[in-house]
Amino acid sequence: MERTGKRTIILITTLLAVGLVVGFAVKSCAGKRSGNPAVDTESGRVAISVSIPPLKYLVDRITGGEVTVNVILPPGSSPETYEPTPRSLKALEDSRVIFITGLIDFENVIAHRSGHANTVTLLTDNMDLIEGDHNHNHNHNHDHSHGQTAHNPNHNRGKDHSHRHAHGIDPHIWVSPAYLKEMAGIILATLSPDGDDRKYRDNYISLVDDLDATDEYIHGEIAASGVSSFLIYHPALTYYARDYGLEQLQLEYDGKEPSADKLRSTMARAQAEGLDKILYQKEFSVKAVETVAKNLGAVPVEIDPLDGDILGNLRIITDIITGREGAR
Repeated sequence: MERTGKRTIILITTLLAVGLVVGFAVKSCAGKRSGNPAVDTESGRVAISVSIPPLKYLVDRITGGEVTVNVILPPGSSPETYEPTPRSLKALEDSRVIFITGLIDFENVIAHRSGHANTVTLLTDNMDLIEGDHNHNHNHNHDHSHGQTAHNPNHNRGKDHSHRHAHGIDPHIWVSPAYLKEMAGIILATLSPDGDDRKYRDNYISLVDDLDATDEYIHGEIAASGVSSFLIYHPALTYYARDYGLEQLQLEYDGKEPSADKLRSTMARAQAEGLDKILYQKEFSVKAVETVAKNLGAVPVEIDPLDGDILGNLRIITDIITGREGAR
């Protein structure tokens, strides 16, 4: 009886151990079959790469920060001049999804890189993009509804992106809350293609609420201030200006300093409209800005449209333009 009892205990213990192993395996397989292309809990490798920090913000908000996100553009670099290094391209091999705007030169290197045709997701299809390097003072209406943007996340994969090359198109779409919302919709549809990830969906709705709140804040502050224009060195706020009915007076054209005639004309406009600030990005030489600012009697103010906290940053930029930066 004693031996029988021992054999019974051993058998039960063995069955329990086998049951735990099988259960763990089933759970692991179920996780793999979740349909989420970004989840790779076993390898611990980078699952998602994005070209610029504002896109990381969108991915982090939708995933709740649970997925490692690699930002391709190094801190302090200009997207207009950055060239991917072999090391940065090597880092992409661990990425199962790569999000790009398709409007910046270095993104095209990534889009055409061998082996990434099926992992690159373009975020700017069907957008009303702005051509050239010029001022914008017309309104542009967008749908600010809380519904998910209808996009097929796979329809742009493997396409030739050369027709969306940065030359001739203003790439700074991330300064528009409306376009951030559209890009967030594509990111959600890519990470949850079956629409069955409730957590991602809830996070997306929360993000859209914050985007709408930021949009309302900008509209309200600009309306209350009565400003109609602002002065900037590099035209990085073109989509922002279009969305909110502002005119962007710029000092740089096509990556070059303005001619003497253009500079005199711009300065005359700025003086007539009482513009006392020149916005500039930290990637550009402050000396050139200071020279113009001195002649104009204006103050150079540094902005960073590529800041990772894009929504907080858009509020800061709005406060600078409307003269409320001291009220923060």
